[in-house]
Amino acid sequence: MRLLLILFLAALGVSQTPAQKVLELLREIPLPHVEGRIDHMDVDMAHQQLFVVALGNNSVEIVDLKQGKVVRSINALDEPQGICYIPKSDRIVVANGGDGSVRIFDGSTFAEVERVKFSDDADNVRYDALMNRIYVGFGDGALGIIDASTFKEIGRIALPGHPESFQFGRDSSRIIVNVPSAKQIVVLDARNQKRISSIALEDESANFPMALDRELHLLFIGCRKPSRLLVIDAKSQRILSKVDIDSDTDDISYDQKNRRIYISCGSGFLDVIERNDSSDYTVTSRIKTASGARTSFFALQLNQLFLAIPHRGDQGAAVWVYDVKH
Repeated sequence: MRLLLILFLAALGVSQTPAQKVLELLREIPLPHVEGRIDHMDVDMAHQQLFVVALGNNSVEIVDLKQGKVVRSINALDEPQGICYIPKSDRIVVANGGDGSVRIFDGSTFAEVERVKFSDDADNVRYDALMNRIYVGFGDGALGIIDASTFKEIGRIALPGHPESFQFGRDSSRIIVNVPSAKQIVVLDARNQKRISSIALEDESANFPMALDRELHLLFIGCRKPSRLLVIDAKSQRILSKVDIDSDTDDISYDQKNRRIYISCGSGFLDVIERNDSSDYTVTSRIKTASGARTSFFALQLNQLFLAIPHRGDQGAAVWVYDVKH
């Protein structure tokens, strides 16, 4: 089996030589009793805790990174999908796809302190520290806006379809949103709460994950049909490069220090893409992981990549922790 994998990677021109090893598996943290799909993650640096959204389990698992184990669960959620942690107020924000609620929990007691209701399918959620706002994608097409001090809804921005991953521009005045059902990437004016422009996709679709290089204004868009990474100039909105990747991606992280892109694919691989001096992008590593492991989170402060592993057959639910090499 290993020989077949090596031959497959060689055919793709992907090297696995030790000198080019960029991710080293440090440990596997079990997620006891977690069943079904695992969605997104976030980290509380002050308390060294990782929050793992167990969608199929209707829970959020709190992992103590020093101890390397689950120390608490937030249960009785309704298809949780997105999560973000707010250090300023020590609050955990969880978006629930089942009932459309955004639930806010105390980061110390884990008790629910507030709830904001949207129509349905509350999904990706982000915290904008500059404007102290929480944004959540939901329903058939909108971003909901929540004041991060009062935790009250303060607005909505309409979209042409259900939003998936989205990112803030450098000064938070722009929000860039993946809208796969419309085959578009939509640019929003955050301050005036309106749509500015959109980038139409032609040859690719199912654009779910997104990362952003804020310094160079580059967008990294993961598509599933076909399995491809798009590199887009956010200013000119031109597609600069297309790179074939493995299938069923759901998370992309950008490591600005090392000029690397980490792509987790549900087919059972982590793709590492690097940009060389001529601005070409190449898959330099394709690391075997586990079936269904399509969500990941890169913690810049820890220089670690966390990969969510679902329970499938003899493969138990876990978080695999990778050390990022320079």
